[in-house]
Amino acid sequence: MMRNLSLIIVLLVCTLVATSSAAAVHFSVTWNKTYGGPDANDSAYTLLSCPDEKGYLFVGDTGPLGVGERNAWAVNLTGTGDERWNRTFDAGGGDAARALVNTADGNYLFAGSLILDPRGEIVWNRTFYGADVNASSYAAAKTRDGGYVVAGTVTPRGSSATDILVIKVNATGGEDWRRTFGEPDRSDAAYSVIETTDGNIAVAGSTESFGASATDAWVAKLDPAGAEVWNTTFGGPGNDTARALAAAPDGGLVFAGSSVRWGAANRTESDALVVRMGSNGRVAWNRTYGDAGTNESAESIIATADGGYLFVGESGQNPAGGDAWAVKLDSFGGVKGSMTLGGANPGDRAASVVQVSNTEYAFAGTFNATGKDGAVDTDAWVVKFTVNPRAVSKASSQPLNLPENCPTPTNPEPTPTATSTATPTVTPTAAPSSIGDFVWNDTNRDGIQDSGEPGIEGVNVTLLDAELCEVAATKTGADGRYLFACLTPGDYVVKFVPPAGMVFTRQDVGDEDACDSDANRTTGRTNQIALGAGETQDGWDAGFIVPQPETTGSVDGFVWIDTDEDGIQDCEETGLPCASITLYCTNGTPVDATTTDTAGRYLFTCLPPGDYYLIFDPPQGYTFTAACQGGDDTLDSDADPATGRTENVTLTENRTEAALDAGMVAATPPSGEPGIVTGFVWLAIDLIDEIRGNDDAYSGICVELRSADGVLVDSMITRDDGVYTFCVDEPGCYYLRFAPSKRSKVTFVTPGPWSDVDPETGTTDTFDVVPSETVTRDAGLVMGARAFSGGVWYDLNADGIRDPGDPGVPGIRIHLFNPKPSLIGGTVTDSNGSYGFPSQKWSYWGYGGVSFPLPDGYSFTVPGQDSDARRDGGYADAELGTEGFVEVGGETLNAGLVGEYQTETPAAAYGWVYGTTWYDNNRDGVWDHMGEGISGVEVRLLDADGAVVASAHTRSTVYFAGATYLFGPLLPGEYSLEFIPPENYVFTNPGGDSHADPATGMTDPFTISGDDTVVRDAGMYYVEPPQPPSFVAGTVWNDTNANGARDTDEPVFPGVRVELRTPDDRLLNSTITGDDGEYIFRVDGDWRYFLRFVPPEDFDFTAPGSGSDVDPGTGTTDRFSVAPSETLTLNAGLIREVPGETRVTPDGTPVTLDGDTVTPDRTPVTLNETRVTPDDTPVTLDGDTVTPNDTPVPPKGTEAGKEV
Repeated sequence: MMRNLSLIIVLLVCTLVATSSAAAVHFSVTWNKTYGGPDANDSAYTLLSCPDEKGYLFVGDTGPLGVGERNAWAVNLTGTGDERWNRTFDAGGGDAARALVNTADGNYLFAGSLILDPRGEIVWNRTFYGADVNASSYAAAKTRDGGYVVAGTVTPRGSSATDILVIKVNATGGEDWRRTFGEPDRSDAAYSVIETTDGNIAVAGSTESFGASATDAWVAKLDPAGAEVWNTTFGGPGNDTARALAAAPDGGLVFAGSSVRWGAANRTESDALVVRMGSNGRVAWNRTYGDAGTNESAESIIATADGGYLFVGESGQNPAGGDAWAVKLDSFGGVKGSMTLGGANPGDRAASVVQVSNTEYAFAGTFNATGKDGAVDTDAWVVKFTVNPRAVSKASSQPLNLPENCPTPTNPEPTPTATSTATPTVTPTAAPSSIGDFVWNDTNRDGIQDSGEPGIEGVNVTLLDAELCEVAATKTGADGRYLFACLTPGDYVVKFVPPAGMVFTRQDVGDEDACDSDANRTTGRTNQIALGAGETQDGWDAGFIVPQPETTGSVDGFVWIDTDEDGIQDCEETGLPCASITLYCTNGTPVDATTTDTAGRYLFTCLPPGDYYLIFDPPQGYTFTAACQGGDDTLDSDADPATGRTENVTLTENRTEAALDAGMVAATPPSGEPGIVTGFVWLAIDLIDEIRGNDDAYSGICVELRSADGVLVDSMITRDDGVYTFCVDEPGCYYLRFAPSKRSKVTFVTPGPWSDVDPETGTTDTFDVVPSETVTRDAGLVMGARAFSGGVWYDLNADGIRDPGDPGVPGIRIHLFNPKPSLIGGTVTDSNGSYGFPSQKWSYWGYGGVSFPLPDGYSFTVPGQDSDARRDGGYADAELGTEGFVEVGGETLNAGLVGEYQTETPAAAYGWVYGTTWYDNNRDGVWDHMGEGISGVEVRLLDADGAVVASAHTRSTVYFAGATYLFGPLLPGEYSLEFIPPENYVFTNPGGDSHADPATGMTDPFTISGDDTVVRDAGMYYVEPPQPPSFVAGTVWNDTNANGARDTDEPVFPGVRVELRTPDDRLLNSTITGDDGEYIFRVDGDWRYFLRFVPPEDFDFTAPGSGSDVDPGTGTTDRFSVAPSETLTLNAGLIREVPGETRVTPDGTPVTLDGDTVTPDRTPVTLNETRVTPDDTPVTLDGDTVTPNDTPVPPKGTEAGKEV
């Protein structure tokens, strides 16, 4: 059943591509094979590594191999890809197997649903729903109760749209429960399902029902009974899909799929999408992968043994499809390397991937092969490949990546050696070092070791090296302390394992490092510890807390405009947005605060049992209506008209909800004839002209009336009709400021006939207000993103507050995200550390926030009033606010850094050095600002004397080209840089964009004077290391007895011409055999060749045998290739021609040595013809001895006596 491999192997030689020569890992194919019948379409959807048989099983579908339209198909393979068995399964229509799991009893289940034994025989099968309902299964997973969970789609009766379907079955296929998700006339689908580490169920797919735009990726978590724990969606204005789920090492989730964006010429393009989530559904990071002008998608993802991830899918420019694509990621989603694999026809893809060993993987998918008649059909395809690290210098500081292969620590027995009487050489040893300290119960949950908080006994503590391989392990003592003693100097990490029923407390709280917890709350690991000789570091602690039970109490309510002032909510009365509400405990401690939404509603959640009250704060221009009016407590006002306070409410285990409302009335305008300032706020509905429509009023905008000197005079919120009105008693000069709510995603239109607002400031011009006259100013809005800005600064005293003299940090790459969140842009901080993003019209999602990647050698300062960044691995995230209204001057998001290059010497100004290492693929010395940089390159900062001041490693990030480094803040002085290229990299030509000397990697010296910012880049390219030489050699000899074997007494043949040729008969090289009859050629291990031997005159080739490798008819060898560093031996035997003498071909036909056939009657043999026996005694053919004088023998040298 296996297809002919010659075509695909040729295609792979031509098309196997690593997407970046500067990758941290190297991909190589071990074997690849296709499966299917001729003139049929066959596909593999899921691949499984067989645990005991050391082989593989894939499932998919096949065309005409079974009965019906298409049949489900299962194929079992050996470890080298050879077929053990294959089975087709027909249910009478178009059938396919798309999911596959190992069962607890050694069998297999594929979604459809069938249970197979190891030989492929059906154990049981089940179907769900009847003949009149369309249901499909796309994914299946094993559950810890011995059953299974299956996910897919179901089409409700009378509908053409699909709902998400999840079914739980027991070990024999009996249904435990089923759940569907979706809304009428909208299509939703589940493509992946797994059991999570906490025993719940995670489902991923796509949704039109629950997303905000088009089709969004959808992920949900269900408990073992099928009840929803949480669900969330991801995506932008285009179609986004989650295709595959995997469990992350820390209990979180990672999913992969695709995200559609708008490319050039207004065309849609697809990128691969990978999102890393916590166990609670919160996004840790999300990345998209793809190039402009190409379509990429991820079909399968796995968490790899090195702590990272690997996904496979498809990539290409052809609308009909591309090539199979595999991408290796680190733990933060950074690309370590990738490859594409495919043939001449579009549409090759990888659908499922498994990890076989630390460095070995296999994927299954489809390959589009061209048959003998030129027609293209689809075959199932399996590829085994390896991913090995390139030799690249790595950073010695956080974040750490797990190695590709972390060996298990061993303690080998010493090998006995011979004793010696010589005086031994004394080798000095470093003084032993130690690491240790305290694990405690943080009873007040504040992250600080307080007096009286006890240590915890028996906590497992592991010491890891810089590559996160285990060095030693211990447990805490009765006092909660641990110690690793007698350590050699080096870099280490300590890992703590939480005791049962406890979790980590907050990390790095407060200013006293000796009293905080150093364990990361997700990984349990400390930062890297640089341990010197003889040094004792006893400040690495971990605090644990007992998690509190979930609290579910809530207080909600409604603030309304009581237009008839009767204290009762009437049907026609509307809600009042932006009223402030504060929740208090009855002891007066504030618990939380919020504002009402555009409908006038508010909500406080996650409240523990207790007593509470509220205080309402009316917006400007409103007062409270009368309280407790009427007989219906659900329709009155609960706020005291004088104080705005409510009565106390009690939440208990039995009463978890409370509702408290407040009615407001508009203040009575003063007597007299005031001036009026009024206007209309509207939302543009025309994409091109930004003109007003008839039903485009926009409510909920805060309008501020300010005096000409900026003093706030009054403010109000636009009503549902979009109108605002101020009654102004004091004549004077004023202006208006319009402030959208932070939650809204709107910006201002271009000023014109219908809008009087400056889009950058949100303000109008100044105008005069006089009694009895009306001033009108309108404001037009459009869906979009509002401008915001920020800065990255260096916290010299590490207190989280930006003090005078704290410098800005240049060259920091800022990633811009929308609220989904999806990466939508980026920028770089300027020489002052500042950055900004302008307003953007017609942006559906708007801006959500930014992510700051950390340069090597830096970390984020403690959160404070001047640093909004929240640490998340090697990044920090800062989100734009969603509560309240946009402040004057716009929103800002800042981040403070601290680092290894902290200087205690004060200076009026500090300098910075930063730059980029980039891959110069065309070797012209000019950086085109495209493609990945070369990450992990060591850069050394040298002083004027050439001494190393600091060292850093370059880091690449998504969205930006190149990999960057940073040094600073630096005191004035003369400096230079030294770049250390990774193995097999060389520097490009200087003078263009590269500043590194190609011979030394050094830059020219430069001077820092004051607040200088110096940029120094280095371009490099990868040089393939020379392959070990390969040779073909051999000997030409005289086969005197013409038996095809080289006998020990047969002489060699010098002076014979030997030619090295390509398969198309092109001469590459030639030589002459030496005196020893030998020849040799050096060859390339990647090429194929053959040899042609040119015999001397009167000689021909002996018959092929155990000694000669030459075809006697052509004088050539077979085609061959030589493995690297190997030598292939090909010999040639020669015999002397005898004209007229006959020999017999294998079919018994006599021929002369020149090839002419001899008929028997042309060569008569008489009985008295003589021949010579081995002892030189002549005999006749009938055996009679002939004396020498009876039959003389011609002397040697004559034709009759010539040796043959």
